[in-house]
Amino acid sequence: MLLSDKEFEQVELELLKSDLKNHQLHLDLLDHICCSIEELMENGMSFEIAIEEIFQTYSPRYIRKIEYTTTILTTNTMKKLTKIFGIIGLIFVATGTTFKLLHLPGASATLALGVFILGIGFFGSNANDTIRNLDGIKGKIVQLLGAIGALFTLTGGMFKLLHLPGASALLMVGPFLLLLYYSFSSFIKTKSEVLEQGEKV
Repeated sequence: MLLSDKEFEQVELELLKSDLKNHQLHLDLLDHICCSIEELMENGMSFEIAIEEIFQTYSPRYIRKIEYTTTILTTNTMKKLTKIFGIIGLIFVATGTTFKLLHLPGASATLALGVFILGIGFFGSNANDTIRNLDGIKGKIVQLLGAIGALFTLTGGMFKLLHLPGASALLMVGPFLLLLYYSFSSFIKTKSEVLEQGEKV
């Protein structure tokens, strides 16, 4: 038994109460829930009772948990890639630094490439993954300050080693931002922690 357009709209409005951010997950859940309701109706249950029974299981909190779990699973590959960027970046930075100390050719380019890979590939990707898992705008700002602080400190060290202008400014601003990050990071809550606290209340 297929749902009518009016019944479908009612299901979608009920699902919208969960405030899902993942559009594809919203569509998948909508399809799954509609199929479950249609199955109950085929067994003789009315639409009103079926939708009430289904959404007792798929409560907004339960759906947000599904979204959080889905996000974690889909970002595992990105996290592995981030670690690879970190390893490669460190190798280039260490090699470039060694070349610079030994006055070997290619030191500047190798060091700059390593800093770029660490800054964008590692710190940038890691900050992006963490920000997506944080609850509230304040936590996201603190995480962003930490990423910028790490990038400034790393870049300032490279500028200092290569005797480039702006090194001192970067080495003052970067550690200051890192200090702010570590001072406030203990107050940051992830979405999973917020959900767990909500369940205990």
